[in-house]
Order: sequence, then structure tokens, then C-alpha cells
Amino acid sequence: DQVNFLLPQLLRIANKYGYPGCRKDVINLLKDAKNLPDTTLYALARSYDYEEDINNSYNLDKVEKGFKRFEELVRLNPDFETIVGSIKTKTANSKMNAFLNLLIIDDKEKSKEILKKIEYDKDNISYAKNILMSCEENAILFTNGDNDTYQLIYVQEKLGYRNDVTVLNYSLLNLDSYIKFFKSQELRSVERPFPIQTISQEFYENDEKAFISVNNNSKNSVSIKKALSSLERYNKLPKTIYLETPKNEKIEINLSRGIFRSDLVILDILANFKWQRPLCFINSQQTLNNFFKTNSSGQITNTGILEYLLIEGAVQKLVPYKLVNNNKINASKTYDFLTEKFLLNDIYSCSNIDMQ
Repeated sequence: DQVNFLLPQLLRIANKYGYPGCRKDVINLLKDAKNLPDTTLYALARSYDYEEDINNSYNLDKVEKGFKRFEELVRLNPDFETIVGSIKTKTANSKMNAFLNLLIIDDKEKSKEILKKIEYDKDNISYAKNILMSCEENAILFTNGDNDTYQLIYVQEKLGYRNDVTVLNYSLLNLDSYIKFFKSQELRSVERPFPIQTISQEFYENDEKAFISVNNNSKNSVSIKKALSSLERYNKLPKTIYLETPKNEKIEINLSRGIFRSDLVILDILANFKWQRPLCFINSQQTLNNFFKTNSSGQITNTGILEYLLIEGAVQKLVPYKLVNNNKINASKTYDFLTEKFLLNDIYSCSNIDMQ
């Protein structure tokens, strides 16, 4: 009866889901309801989860109400599938998001308490370790979504595995608070240069600069460093810039579509890393989507920086030399990972792989 009573109101919200305040409406409508269907219970848990914004205030009590709803769904239907995988994985991801948010607002004690409550299954842990072991020492690793970020930070922070690697989520780099956190201190207390230096924090915090337009009339390509050095004065970037290698080779970067704040952070890193720290990507084409040229159909017409990405194990590493099609995989290193090092959880064995 309760579900039948709520259904018309749920449909009214669902038809306009995504409007400002929709999550608050879902919470107000469902917070006291009992015996909710799985999908409705999931919607309520997610509404608690996403209602809080670290750029404004962060109410852990409200977020923990979401945890309880996620955990309730785990008990009721442990096979419930979400867009990021099982409900167990989604629940762990939600708690890892809270852990990271608490670190960002410098509440280390509460973040430690949250971390104690998080558990990932063996497959998630193996996946995360495989990604991290693919990175060279002190690498900066760019990730994109929940499942290639939170598990990695979990095995670093809770299991102490490969915490020399800095994991940067491309989507979260659009948040000035996330940028500030990594500029001031990394998750681990390992001393190593963190190359976000050219653009001021004030510029990153200016919401009017969340998207940077490009001067498509500019004809000359300039270095990333030079382009960024004049950005705060002119508020535009030239359409073509380059990253210089130690052997003075110029890696072309095309910005003709404009860039977001997260792209600007990557350019800031490229301008200052001086090839001293390895830069790795889980999905370089997605992360660097605004750095190469495409036509109206979305087809790549000028690969530019993509020609300098070498596959090693489960990641792609930026290298200071152009790669040809048949040489874009470090075959011997990747073979070694597949046959000797990767944690495969007995799903299959790579011991009989033929390099030919």
C-alpha cells in the first residue's frame, strides 16, 4: 500500500530527475518509508550519497544515512547490480568517496574511521594492484571513473600497497578543493615534486574559469609553459601548443575545442614535470580527449600526443619519443606482467601465452 501511494510521486520526480534539488526531494519523500523496492532503495541511498558537496559543506551524518541504505540493500539483495558493478562494490565506492572528501577538508580522524569500515572483494583488490604494479616508481596515474580510482586508493591507504603512486581522478580535477588538496599535500607523506605550479590556486578557484576558451586565430605553436604563463592575463590559450622532450622533440597538443579545469591541471603538470616523474594513464584517449584534433564525426584527424603513449602492463605511459603502430606496446614488460606478476585470482592462466 505504501509503495502504491508513493509511486505517483516517484514518477513525478523521475520525469524531472536531475533538476536542482531533486535529491533533496527524493530524501524528503522516502526517508521514513519502509519495505522499499530495490531500485527505489538504491535511489534513496544515492540521493544521500550525492547530496553533499565538499565545495560547500560536508555533512557526514547525512552521508552515513546513505551508507545504511546501501548496506540494507546489500543484505536484501546482494546480487543487485549497479552501473559500477555489484551493490557491494558501489557501497565500498561510496565510503571511499567519503574517505577522500574527509581528507580534502582535513578531517583525518573521521577519514580513518571511515576507512576501517571499507572492504573490497578479492577481484577488486587484485584489479587495483595490477594497475598500480604496472606503474613505475613515483608515477602520477590519471584515472577516470569510480572503479579505476577508489579501489586503487583503498589498497594504497588501507593495505599500504604502492603508495608511491599519486592517483589523480580526471573528473575530480574539476573541483578546486581537490586541486588544492593535491597541491598542498598528497595522500601519502612521501617527499617528491608535485608539478602543479604555473597556474595560481585563485585562478583554479574562479568558477568563471572552469572552461577555458581558445584563440583559434593564433597561428604559431608555443610551449605549454609559455601558454600557461600568459593565461591569467589573457584568459585564452592558443589553439596549438607543444610539450618539449629532453631531445628537443615537440609533442603537439591541439586545443581547438577549448578545455576544462581538469584539462588545465594536466597541462600544468605537463609544463612542470620535466620528465622526472612517470605520467601514466588508464585510458589516455578519454583523459586527453581535448588534446588532439577530431573532425565533426569524432574521428581523430591528428593524433598528436597519443603517438607518445606506450602500453606497459595495464597502463599507458607518456614517453619522450614518437611510437609507430607496431611499437606501441612494451611487449616484454607486458608479457612479464601477464604471466608472472598480475593477480588473476585463478580465473584464467596466462602461462601458455605465445609471444609470437
